[in-house]
Amino acid sequence: MTDDDTRHQALMGALTAGVTHALSNPLAYMLANLDYVLAEMDRAAMHPETLEECMRALTQVKTGTLQLRALTRALRALAQPLGHTTTLDVSQLLESALLVTEGTWKHSATIEYAPPVAARVVADEALVMRWLTAQVLDALRARDTHERPRIVVHTAREGELLILSVAGGPGADDAPQGATPRLALAVARE
Repeated sequence: MTDDDTRHQALMGALTAGVTHALSNPLAYMLANLDYVLAEMDRAAMHPETLEECMRALTQVKTGTLQLRALTRALRALAQPLGHTTTLDVSQLLESALLVTEGTWKHSATIEYAPPVAARVVADEALVMRWLTAQVLDALRARDTHERPRIVVHTAREGELLILSVAGGPGADDAPQGATPRLALAVARE
């Protein structure tokens, strides 16, 4: 087993608890709302005003379902084998990586990022997802436990490259460029 494989297995293990937490909330309100709608639909013939409440409940179920779909797509991208290069939307990659790690930082840290200056790159999706999730988790582990950590994901265009970097801590915005991990991605030609 290579170091990359070992690191990937450790990363997936660390994410399992956070992902489980992230999945449990949407599932809980989806199931509760489905139970409510089913019970109210039985009584709807006698109380038509409950139809509006049922529509709100079904809208929440749809929201939860969309969240679960986004999370499963992100997990699929993270778990796929390395070596497949394609054109990717960096904004979507950032959102997916943050969604996968959200259970580990949502209540304990703040993560900031701005949409990248170049939206599409040519890269290995699994590699980028693994790098981004590892950087976020590493920044969380390196935090000062007395403060709510702030992690900033930077994107910058340098010629034909889009540079991703992740900085953590109180001075995340002011960190020297060489002090934070960086990943260079080739900008896709449109």
